[in-house]
Amino acid sequence: MLACYRYIESNPVRAGMVRHPRDYRWSSFHANGDGKQDAMVVPHEQYLGLARNEQARREAYRALFKAHLDPEVIERIRSATLTLLGRARKVTSPGAAPPGPSQGEIEKNNSGER
Repeated sequence: MLACYRYIESNPVRAGMVRHPRDYRWSSFHANGDGKQDAMVVPHEQYLGLARNEQARREAYRALFKAHLDPEVIERIRSATLTLLGRARKVTSPGAAPPGPSQGEIEKNNSGER
Protein backbone atom coordinates (compact mmCIF):
# COMPACT_ATOMS: atom_id res chain seq x y z
CA MET A 1 0.00 0.00 0.00
CA LEU A 2 2.82 2.43 0.77
CA ALA A 3 4.20 1.74 -2.70
CA CYS A 4 0.86 2.95 -4.08
CA TYR A 5 1.10 6.11 -1.97
CA ARG A 6 4.58 6.72 -3.37
CA TYR A 7 3.50 5.92 -6.92
CA ILE A 8 0.59 8.35 -6.83
CA GLU A 9 2.44 11.13 -5.08
CA SER A 10 5.43 10.76 -7.41
CA ASN A 11 3.38 10.94 -10.62
CA PRO A 12 3.84 14.73 -11.02
CA VAL A 13 7.59 14.25 -10.45
CA ARG A 14 7.83 11.50 -13.10
CA ALA A 15 5.81 13.72 -15.47
CA GLY A 16 8.38 16.51 -15.02
CA MET A 17 5.80 18.88 -13.54
CA VAL A 18 7.60 19.35 -10.21
CA ARG A 19 10.85 18.33 -8.54
CA HIS A 20 9.29 16.86 -5.37
CA PRO A 21 5.78 15.63 -4.47
CA ARG A 22 5.34 18.49 -1.96
CA ASP A 23 5.77 20.95 -4.84
CA TYR A 24 2.56 19.72 -6.48
CA ARG A 25 -0.40 21.73 -5.24
CA TRP A 26 -2.88 18.82 -5.19
CA SER A 27 -0.58 16.22 -3.62
CA SER A 28 -1.57 14.37 -0.47
CA PHE A 29 2.11 14.59 0.48
CA HIS A 30 1.19 17.83 2.26
CA ALA A 31 -0.93 15.80 4.69
CA ASN A 32 1.14 12.62 4.83
CA GLY A 33 4.62 14.10 4.85
CA ASP A 34 4.13 17.58 6.21
CA GLY A 35 1.17 17.08 8.58
CA LYS A 36 -1.16 19.64 7.00
CA GLN A 37 -4.80 18.94 7.76
CA ASP A 38 -6.82 17.77 4.77
CA ALA A 39 -10.34 16.38 5.10
CA MET A 40 -9.87 14.50 1.81
CA VAL A 41 -6.96 12.42 3.14
CA VAL A 42 -7.79 9.40 5.27
CA PRO A 43 -4.65 7.61 6.50
CA HIS A 44 -4.34 3.91 5.72
CA GLU A 45 -3.38 1.42 8.46
CA GLN A 46 0.04 0.91 6.89
CA TYR A 47 0.69 4.64 6.96
CA LEU A 48 -0.39 4.81 10.60
CA GLY A 49 1.91 1.86 11.33
CA LEU A 50 5.02 3.76 10.22
CA ALA A 51 5.45 5.15 13.74
CA ARG A 52 3.61 5.64 17.03
CA ASN A 53 3.43 9.43 16.94
CA GLU A 54 2.62 11.88 14.16
CA GLN A 55 6.02 13.56 13.95
CA ALA A 56 7.91 10.27 13.68
CA ARG A 57 5.34 8.98 11.17
CA ARG A 58 5.81 12.03 8.94
CA GLU A 59 9.59 11.67 9.13
CA ALA A 60 9.34 7.99 8.19
CA TYR A 61 7.01 8.83 5.33
CA ARG A 62 9.32 11.55 3.99
CA ALA A 63 12.20 9.10 4.15
CA LEU A 64 10.35 6.81 1.73
CA PHE A 65 10.76 9.46 -0.95
CA LYS A 66 14.55 9.69 -0.65
CA ALA A 67 14.88 6.65 -2.92
CA HIS A 68 13.25 6.15 -6.30
CA LEU A 69 10.43 3.66 -6.57
CA ASP A 70 11.64 0.41 -8.15
CA PRO A 71 10.71 0.36 -11.87
CA GLU A 72 9.31 -3.16 -11.45
CA VAL A 73 6.94 -1.91 -8.73
CA ILE A 74 5.87 0.97 -10.98
CA GLU A 75 5.13 -1.48 -13.79
CA ARG A 76 3.12 -3.80 -11.51
CA ILE A 77 1.00 -0.87 -10.27
CA ARG A 78 0.42 0.38 -13.82
CA SER A 79 -0.50 -3.08 -15.02
CA ALA A 80 -2.96 -3.61 -12.17
CA THR A 81 -4.49 -0.19 -12.76
CA LEU A 82 -4.92 -0.78 -16.49
CA THR A 83 -6.48 -4.17 -15.80
CA LEU A 84 -8.99 -2.58 -13.43
CA LEU A 85 -9.74 0.24 -15.88
CA GLY A 86 -10.29 -2.29 -18.65
CA ARG A 87 -12.80 -4.14 -16.51
CA ALA A 88 -14.54 -0.89 -15.57
CA ARG A 89 -15.01 -0.01 -19.25
CA LYS A 90 -16.67 -3.37 -19.93
CA VAL A 91 -19.11 -3.03 -17.03
CA THR A 92 -21.70 -0.31 -17.43
CA SER A 93 -24.60 0.57 -15.19
CA PRO A 94 -28.14 0.61 -16.54
CA GLY A 95 -28.68 3.97 -18.19
CA ALA A 96 -24.94 4.70 -18.33
CA ALA A 97 -23.53 6.32 -21.41
CA PRO A 98 -21.92 3.87 -23.81
CA PRO A 99 -18.12 3.80 -23.91
CA GLY A 100 -16.49 6.36 -26.16
CA PRO A 101 -14.71 5.56 -29.42
CA SER A 102 -11.46 3.64 -29.41
CA GLN A 103 -8.20 5.35 -30.34
CA GLY A 104 -8.32 3.56 -33.71
CA GLU A 105 -11.83 4.90 -34.39
CA ILE A 106 -10.72 8.44 -33.49
CA GLU A 107 -7.70 8.22 -35.81
CA LYS A 108 -9.87 6.80 -38.61
CA ASN A 109 -12.39 9.62 -38.20
CA ASN A 110 -9.65 12.26 -38.14
CA SER A 111 -8.04 10.90 -41.29
CA GLY A 112 -11.28 11.14 -43.27
CA GLU A 113 -11.55 7.36 -43.82
CA ARG A 114 -15.03 5.87 -43.74
